[in-house]
Amino acid sequence: MYVEIAAPFLRRCASNKYDLVYCNNGNTTATAVMVELTLSGPELIYNTSSIPLAGQNGNVLTFNLPDVDPGECASFSVSLIVDCVADLGDLFCVEAHIFPDTICPEASAFWDGSHLEVEGDCNGDVTFRVSNTGTGDMEGTVDYVIVEDQIMYMQGYVQLNAGQDTIITVPNPTGGPYFLQTEQRPGHPGLNVPSAIVSPCGGAAAASALQFPNNEADPFVSIHCDEVIGSYDPNDKRGFPLGWQDAHYIEPGQELEYMIRFQNTGTDTAFQVVVRDTISAMLDAATVRPGPASHPYIFEVNSTGVLTFRFPDIMLADSMVNEPASHGYVMFSISQQPNLPMGTVLENNAAIYFDYNDPVITNTTFHTVGHPFTTIIKDPSPGSIDLQVYPNPFVGEVNFHLSGVAAAASTRLTVVNTQGKMEYDTRFTGSDYVLRKNDLTQGVYFFRMEIEGKTIASGRLIVGKQ
Repeated sequence: MYVEIAAPFLRRCASNKYDLVYCNNGNTTATAVMVELTLSGPELIYNTSSIPLAGQNGNVLTFNLPDVDPGECASFSVSLIVDCVADLGDLFCVEAHIFPDTICPEASAFWDGSHLEVEGDCNGDVTFRVSNTGTGDMEGTVDYVIVEDQIMYMQGYVQLNAGQDTIITVPNPTGGPYFLQTEQRPGHPGLNVPSAIVSPCGGAAAASALQFPNNEADPFVSIHCDEVIGSYDPNDKRGFPLGWQDAHYIEPGQELEYMIRFQNTGTDTAFQVVVRDTISAMLDAATVRPGPASHPYIFEVNSTGVLTFRFPDIMLADSMVNEPASHGYVMFSISQQPNLPMGTVLENNAAIYFDYNDPVITNTTFHTVGHPFTTIIKDPSPGSIDLQVYPNPFVGEVNFHLSGVAAAASTRLTVVNTQGKMEYDTRFTGSDYVLRKNDLTQGVYFFRMEIEGKTIASGRLIVGKQ
């Protein structure tokens, strides 16, 4: 089963419509189909839905669906009220999980049976609970990274037995947003990448919380997060995740979700709306998955990678007559072309046609392919040397911190560019070294650390835009 959920915007003291699309991508009829919606906080309140609400347990809403034949798709909507106590900029998420959620390929023989889940909470400090809810003990470690706003705060590793959990506490003097991402053990079935966002936590809400990907790579899970807004440009385009720092870094292979919003600000009803999106050659138009929308549409894609979303007979009211009914949107997902070079910039915009008027051109979104969180921590066996590199990408300077190295050991650090030309070669003693940008230009570099001629660590560095 496959599900997607989206909403065009969140407004407080008002009902906000979430649209869900679901499909059976298997080859047998799905029975006992059910969707669970998990709301991120008590400020989101169930109002109405286009199908009956089967049950509610705290912040979890349950909807029962009819049998779904192979290849069949359908949709429904749910309206949630954002409580008036919410502040502008507050972040709220809704997770849609459709059942049955069987993963068809068998698990790898190398999988140890573990399954990690992450929860975040704010109780003065920020706490992240990492749990192994699987049936097996972890036979090795996995790395995690914690980001504070736009700064890499800490890196580490976990190894948990079945049923065990650990709590990672982060002091939170500024009240800012924090994000933790880890990974599953090798061979884990599916595409699950455990992560959690805590925002805000005592301070002002921050848009940076939307920079990070949600844990929704498995097709049976979809998560939509957005901020409570006031006024905004009614015809725009956004790409999720927004990407880290000013360069909007995303991982190689990271799937992107685009939302195109439109509003009829004219003086009469719009009978037809057409959205055309010319896909960048860096994106694979063959992987497009049309997603939720405010109104029924016809989707087309031609051989040159132009996507067309046609809303016939939309009867979109003009904003002066009926402001709530003057809005519309459409969402779709798309993958990167394989093996894009580091530093590749993915740009995209769209044209919106209201009836036969000239098109409205949206803003241009962009993302940069890189490694937002270069986590380089060796498996911590006795006597090993662990390395932390932060922040990475960096603008002014980057910190290297070694654990387990003798205080008098001489470490050689070399940095080369993508053509293999040496840019930096130095030696230092002790556990810490700060590399300053100096003459390094924006782009990707590779570093290596050696002690007595033996490589102890290597990885990538990304110099961001000043």
